[in-house]
Amino acid sequence: MTDILNLDALTISEEVKSMRKDNLTSNKMSVNDKLLIHICYLLTSRFEEVQDLVLRIVCAFIAKVGSALKQK
Repeated sequence: MTDILNLDALTISEEVKSMRKDNLTSNKMSVNDKLLIHICYLLTSRFEEVQDLVLRIVCAFIAKVGSALKQK
């Protein structure tokens, strides 16, 4: 789960490509895989006009995940 906190767009993009390739054989995606795909999608140029909002969403997500991980 800590890999999700790395928000380098290229890393996420490569990770998504890898997951899609792996999931063609298994036909099942994990929750983590779906989450990474959605984060990658939010970081695309499609949302460039509202990037400040996207980054706020991502920041809030990271804060929530971080606090949840600290509690464990």
